[in-house]
Amino acid sequence: ILIEKEIDIDKKIFKQTTLNNYIYKIISKENRSYLNLINIWAEKNKYLFNIERAVCMIKFEKNENWDMYKTTEYIINKMQYLKYFYKQDIVSYLGNRQFIIIKSFNDKERIDKKSVLKKFFISLQKEIDDRLNLKFSTVCGAIVNSLNDIPESYEQANFLLNYTEFKNNAIYFIEDYILEFLILTNKANSKMILKNSLNIINRSSLFKETITAMSKYDMNINKACKNLSAHRNTIIYRMKKIKEILGLDPINNHKDRIKFYILSIILNDKN
Repeated sequence: ILIEKEIDIDKKIFKQTTLNNYIYKIISKENRSYLNLINIWAEKNKYLFNIERAVCMIKFEKNENWDMYKTTEYIINKMQYLKYFYKQDIVSYLGNRQFIIIKSFNDKERIDKKSVLKKFFISLQKEIDDRLNLKFSTVCGAIVNSLNDIPESYEQANFLLNYTEFKNNAIYFIEDYILEFLILTNKANSKMILKNSLNIINRSSLFKETITAMSKYDMNINKACKNLSAHRNTIIYRMKKIKEILGLDPINNHKDRIKFYILSIILNDKN
């Protein structure tokens, strides 16, 4: 019996490794180099790549009771019975407590695709929380409709996985972080353009915390005051100094507000 179990585990590992090899080819920016192999595999498994898909990833919180084989098997099997799971969905465990779902959509459903993703992952979260007591968050890249664009959707999902804070039951969409993505994936240019402002801000921790708080709370002075435990007049004074020294008036000028947000993103970048 033990030998049979070991053989069964070996088969599952081999199947998982094979699937991951093809997934890595699909999400690679050089996936055109593997086009023949991908097409043969897709035809064999009846997968289509001329349909709309989004690359989504889920990451589980560290847990001492984590059993990779049991958890992976349970999640992949359970997904197939959830509403909004479709036969074209490609699901796999990538390691490091991360799953990838190259999600497909049913055009017959009269519901927008972002809502489909939300409903699907909310039902998965409920199922896993109830049965396994495991916590995870979800990230989703853009919806694309060709094999060539799947690597871009993956890059966006992977960016969110590293950028956003882990929150149980949280679902993050790249469209809600488009500014952060565009800036931080081209950080060198952003820093070069704003070099003068950044040099001035980095000399004053008060400037940095004020820019961060005001950006976080959409230029709401009262909320920024509460966040910083500062008097309203203090924040107003700091904003006047920022206007005087940096030439930025984000409360009254739309372009300055965008620049303010960009500065905040760069100043708080963890990498």
